[in-house]
Amino acid sequence: MRDPQSGAAAFTAALGAEIAYWRKRRAMTRSELATAACFSASTMGRIEREGPKDVADTWRLAQALGVPLSTLVERAE
Repeated sequence: MRDPQSGAAAFTAALGAEIAYWRKRRAMTRSELATAACFSASTMGRIEREGPKDVADTWRLAQALGVPLSTLVERAE
């Protein structure tokens, strides 16, 4: 049986990678996305490496990227 903790951590990291993918696809810099989503540039870097901390952060990023929240989640699964 898969450990739920490691599964959640893997999903969160995949979500961060998905956010980075869409940022690059939109030709945005980290700083531009951070500003659009009201994050600092350092927080944006952490999110892309480790994933967002909660659903509200993920929603803000999806809005800033112009991507449905469901798309980010589905592709990260």
